[in-house]
Amino acid sequence: MRAAESLRRARVRACLVALIGLGLALPALTIWLDAVRHSLGPDPWAEASRRSGSWALVFLVASLAVTPLRQTLRLAALAPMRRVIGLTGFAYAVLHVAIHLGSIGGDVRRFLAELISQRNLLFGALAIALLIPLAATSFDRAIRALGGVAWRRLHLLVFPAAAFAIVHFAVSWPQKVDVTEPAVAAGLFAWLVGYRLIAPRGGAPGLATYAGLALAAAGVTAGLEFAWFALRTRVDPWLVLAANLDPELGPRPAAWVLAAGVAALMLRLARPSARSARRGPLARQLPIA
Repeated sequence: MRAAESLRRARVRACLVALIGLGLALPALTIWLDAVRHSLGPDPWAEASRRSGSWALVFLVASLAVTPLRQTLRLAALAPMRRVIGLTGFAYAVLHVAIHLGSIGGDVRRFLAELISQRNLLFGALAIALLIPLAATSFDRAIRALGGVAWRRLHLLVFPAAAFAIVHFAVSWPQKVDVTEPAVAAGLFAWLVGYRLIAPRGGAPGLATYAGLALAAAGVTAGLEFAWFALRTRVDPWLVLAANLDPELGPRPAAWVLAAGVAALMLRLARPSARSARRGPLARQLPIA
């Protein structure tokens, strides 16, 4: 019976890993298919670079969200997903660099010169440089060799790496008057950093803290959007700030970040009890990173 149960669990785990891997690979497959079908627009290299870079940032931010989600839901089975999603983000970052190199004919000297002359590329290079040691040590053998404390300290580099990646994303953004995506990414990152600063060790904060964090992250988002328009455009930043209070103009980046914070609060309200979380079948099947 035990052997049959172990085999069943192994098959379930293999299927889950395969499905998750397929889902994470879908953006890259879509880029490749669009390239083969010549559906990337008038500048296919630029479009492929933009899409691969956007997905790298999405997966990087998503990897940071795994710990808050795991603690909020008391679902230990989510823990291994942080490494999986983080490595996927690194793979998309490498793809992003490879596509850019392809766009300049593989000219490494030109690429290095661009890193010095173009600030957006410099920020991106700093992000990838910080991600390299994290990707190299995202394996059980490396964790055992470094020790848990040293490994966790090393992997705190993911936060400055994500910050550099967001700056790279914002500065490279082709539109100067519609910065919704960079602003939302920055606001969500602010929420994730705030969570790490205020959450008790090994657990989730209280409901009031979730509510305050949602409001604070939305405020940071509005402030960053204000600073962007004040420093990089001729648009009156006060009008942009006032637009956050006008529902007829549609949801602003601060509203999207606030909605994400409220969603986290709702998950905190709906989370299972500690006893039921410990008895969950997936928590026994998957190791905790």
